[in-house]
Amino acid sequence: MLKNATVAGDVNVFAGKGGDTITLTGDTIRDATILTGSGTDSVALTNVTLQAAPLVPSVPALSFLTYGATLNINTGGGSNDAIALNSVTGTSSLIGGWWSISTGVLGSGTVTLNSVTNPGVTVITGNTITAAGSSFGAVTVAVAVGTGQHSVQVNTSTFNGPAVLVAAGGPSPLISVDNSTFKSAAVVVAAGDNSQIKVQTASAGGSGTVFQGPVVGVVAGASGTVSLGNSNATGKLAFQGPIIFVGDPATNDTTIDIATGVTTLDNNKLFLIFAKRKNA
Repeated sequence: MLKNATVAGDVNVFAGKGGDTITLTGDTIRDATILTGSGTDSVALTNVTLQAAPLVPSVPALSFLTYGATLNINTGGGSNDAIALNSVTGTSSLIGGWWSISTGVLGSGTVTLNSVTNPGVTVITGNTITAAGSSFGAVTVAVAVGTGQHSVQVNTSTFNGPAVLVAAGGPSPLISVDNSTFKSAAVVVAAGDNSQIKVQTASAGGSGTVFQGPVVGVVAGASGTVSLGNSNATGKLAFQGPIIFVGDPATNDTTIDIATGVTTLDNNKLFLIFAKRKNA
């Protein structure tokens, strides 16, 4: 455990194969590496700030040349691993930092991000990935793999750079997005039978979801569905750029359900491949 500490250097934690619990709370640090073994592990960072550092520390006049912090967490692919980041902030820098957060590609772990900010690159892998109230910078990649149902769920978050969201394998892989903003290109992939991509379908409504750049959605597997908007909710959905949805070529039974009353898009920029549109 590290609590209310300020560390000018790196924080490195290496644990064995047993069940490990690692917490950082109220800390200001530089880079952090947390690696655990194959046991059931829990890693929690709360109210943590990751500092940028000068590229040329020996020249004060060049202090504006900074590079972002690196955060590397991997819990080794154990059963029911959990990684939780709450109010974790990466400092803005000339060269963005790199966050790699993973419960492993073979286990059944969860990654939860609440109120996190990373101006740099973010790569996340886990069985269930949830992001809420967060802001992501350069590029964001979230891939749900492992055992059990795979899902990526995004709510009230902003993606300032390109975003790739993937749920692959398992029963009914799911991508859901509500009340979020995508300021660049977005790629959303659900692979497996009964795959689902749900965008702004929350019954509670909210501020709505906006895609400012191009969107590519892929549903691979039998009986896949894409649901856009919820006609019974107040949250709106807007696509400001071109949209491509690709269904499964083997089954050709992918359905694109569009709640036209709450969804704004240019039909001339909507392209469906191996998929059928259904207006709700």
